[in-house]
Parts: sequence; structure tokens; C-alpha cells
Amino acid sequence: MIALERLSPLERAAFLLHDVFGIGFDEIAGTLDRDAAACRQLATRARAHLRAERPRFPISAEQGEAIAGAFYRRRGAVM
Repeated sequence: MIALERLSPLERAAFLLHDVFGIGFDEIAGTLDRDAAACRQLATRARAHLRAERPRFPISAEQGEAIAGAFYRRRGAVM
């Protein structure tokens, strides 16, 4: 959930594909239509944003609850 709040779509993609799924930056570059160096920079920025104390994008309590509810409904969990 933090990644959804703090990362841009490109940062999120580069971070998840590389750091979570272990895909190389050359392959990510082809997927994102960027060069490998740009994808490395996106992942670096993503890591910095995730380490930051403050939220990058403001989100209301209602929006947070709606996102969490959608996640739990999708996963079949009961709130």
C-alpha cells in the first residue's frame, strides 16, 4: 500500500519488477520503453521515496479505507 501512495507509475513498475521480481534493468527498459539507466534511476528514486517519512502524495482517510477495502475484497479477506 505504501508503494501505491508514494511512487509514480514508472517508479512503481521499475521497483517492483527489479527489487521484487528480480528482473534485470535491460528487460525492464524494453517493457517501459526507457533505457536501462533511466530504469535504474526510477528504481533508485522509488527506494528513496519508500524510505521517506512523509507521504509523497496526500491521501484522505476515506481514500485509504477505500483502497484497503478494495484490496481485501479482491484477496477474498473479510474486514
